[in-house]
Amino acid sequence: MMLFLMAHALLTNYLATYVIIVASGLGRRLDQLPALWLECPLKPEDLLAHASLAKAIHTQVALGESYRTSYEIAPFFREKVIGVLQPDLGRSGITESLRLAQLAAEQDADTAPHVSIAMGPQVAVALHFAAAVANCPLVEYNPRVLEIANRFLLNPIELAGGSYGVPAAPGLGA
Repeated sequence: MMLFLMAHALLTNYLATYVIIVASGLGRRLDQLPALWLECPLKPEDLLAHASLAKAIHTQVALGESYRTSYEIAPFFREKVIGVLQPDLGRSGITESLRLAQLAAEQDADTAPHVSIAMGPQVAVALHFAAAVANCPLVEYNPRVLEIANRFLLNPIELAGGSYGVPAAPGLGA
């Protein structure tokens, strides 16, 4: 489990480790806190469990890193599971991630690119993506990932005051 605090909001990531009864209990506990989302609580292929969870809790469910296409994620939107879509641009690419963000916008869901263990170019593309997508209020941050990613970039990605700087050099800018 990973916990992140952001501007007085709790973001949780459970890495698909729970079954529905445990995830529902956790979700109800998060409902009592200033939690922004419950990320990947269940096995990614279990649509019915995710739908059951989303109906049982008020905290938004964040999903996306395990899916590559809008075809894979569409059933989760049809079942009103996703509150925050987290496409992994290293897996789904820029064009498909833009399609995914549009699908999320049509469902009144936010988008927040999944960064995880990404290297520099993937972090850079996630920042450009976030800057270009209207329904993207934030990008995941992992201090160790950014530290390692920056070792391999000509122009390190900057973080100041809790905000990333979008790389400005040609290409991805990194």
